[in-house]
Amino acid sequence: MTPLEAFRAWLAARDLRPTPQRMLLAEVLLQADDHPSAEELVARAREQMPNIGASTAWRTLALLVQAGLVDRQRLGGVLRYEEHGEHHDHIVCVDCGRLCEVRDPALEARQHLVAQRLGFRVVDHVHEIQGRCLNLACPYRPAP
Repeated sequence: MTPLEAFRAWLAARDLRPTPQRMLLAEVLLQADDHPSAEELVARAREQMPNIGASTAWRTLALLVQAGLVDRQRLGGVLRYEEHGEHHDHIVCVDCGRLCEVRDPALEARQHLVAQRLGFRVVDHVHEIQGRCLNLACPYRPAP
């Protein structure tokens, strides 16, 4: 079952209608290869269905999170969404907002060692590294 089919089934199990707007928003988000904000998601969906409202997007995003199909995180100071999947962390440029996923087993292991040393057992975490991208063409790059 695809995530979109899972969302349709999840809605049906709760007597919620899979409206064209909901399904388009879900499809656009689940096919995204980045981490869109709600505003970015609405803009993308409006390319196909101009009458989608922001409130519909917010409600749909909440349903997708409740269904366990989408994760919501504050990255670079903005609420962003991505399809639920394998755990990873993020690095974000403080100038241009470029965001990259970080999958590093050594970093994960170190976090667990630090928690254990402090008397904790990690059950979940959100790790955001902030930095400045080294892209020489970045229009937000500070002058040397």
